[in-house]
Amino acid sequence: MVKETIGLLGGGQREAAIAEGLSVGKNTNIISIGTNNPQICSLAIKNVEETDPDKLAKLLHELQVKTVVPGSEGYLKLGGELEKRGFRTVGPSIETNFIELNKARTIKFLKKIGMGSYLPESRICKGPKSVGRAFKILENWYPDGIVIKPSKPSGGKGVKLREHFANISEAKEYFRYLLVWKKQAVVIQKEISGIEFALQAFVDIFGHTAFMPPVFDCKRRYAGDRGPNTGSTGSVTGKKREIAFCAGISRRKSQRINEADNFIPQNLQRRSLRPVYAYARRHQNNRIQRSIWRSGSLQCHPFAGY
Repeated sequence: MVKETIGLLGGGQREAAIAEGLSVGKNTNIISIGTNNPQICSLAIKNVEETDPDKLAKLLHELQVKTVVPGSEGYLKLGGELEKRGFRTVGPSIETNFIELNKARTIKFLKKIGMGSYLPESRICKGPKSVGRAFKILENWYPDGIVIKPSKPSGGKGVKLREHFANISEAKEYFRYLLVWKKQAVVIQKEISGIEFALQAFVDIFGHTAFMPPVFDCKRRYAGDRGPNTGSTGSVTGKKREIAFCAGISRRKSQRINEADNFIPQNLQRRSLRPVYAYARRHQNNRIQRSIWRSGSLQCHPFAGY
């Protein structure tokens, strides 16, 4: 049996788990990229330190790599650059990786395609001039609970709730730190109570969806789901791809939300769909092209490779 050679981008525990999974069955050769993680390196046939897209693409072609897998958020951009150079990428395309990389833009996108009702009440703040308005929002929302999120990824450690602040002054100081000193957009949301779980799926450009098991991620440092957020202390799922608190209706509802057609409303301007249309043309997806220009809306899964 001919083995497929796959490039694995990144060197954290997520990538180590991916490398271990790819090694099962011994049908895959792994080229590790941008890491000296001993667990990954021991499973790879070659380790590559180059991360310049052009030089890396040339090297991977020589190694007969056709597919790359970006592990963490930090490597999504590199994965997108390799996709532009003809590699298959297992992960968000360069057109959609903002869903992982930019919370503020993601919120705007979800509202634009008619999914705003699934979001908690949110405010996006950009630039020093928004500090005064943001402080008034914090003062109004703080008694009932607030969430402050840096727009850019921060390894799972940047999101803070009201319980992480001793008082409103600390919340304001953290907001100012992100906005002024880190110079990034900040998302303020009303805190909502409930058990959080993740339901992820593989999709293709035609809208086919294959769901992974629902997962409860143990993000908080202390027992009882309390304390500061971490990059994750582990995750759990059930034996039958169920976990007790999301069995049945919650999981099915989440699947229907992910699979639903026509999230993009009919009155959405065609101008905003041009990047999607360009992507469809590049991949010779005539059905998407016809659908866009016939009605000005998408008749397929909005996250399916766009």
